[in-house]
Amino acid sequence: MQWPRSRKILEAPCLATPRRAAHNAFVLAGAGLMENSDLAVLIPKPDFAYLDLRYFLGVLNSRPLDLWMAHRGKPKGLLREYFSTPL
Repeated sequence: MQWPRSRKILEAPCLATPRRAAHNAFVLAGAGLMENSDLAVLIPKPDFAYLDLRYFLGVLNSRPLDLWMAHRGKPKGLLREYFSTPL
């Protein structure tokens, strides 16, 4: 870790994806995920905490968003990079 993480962030449910993948591959991670540098983790802001993460999971893994990432994401060889800017 480059800086200390808030306990609230580590205990919140989140969406996770590999930082490099051939296609969108998001998963719903329960509370207590201890991520490393190979994962991008999406945690809802408090204003959106009432929304169900499964809806976002469906959108992020959808074919239209996969096509969008194929054209707008940053290629890295045969893979795409999933960092904060394209997400």
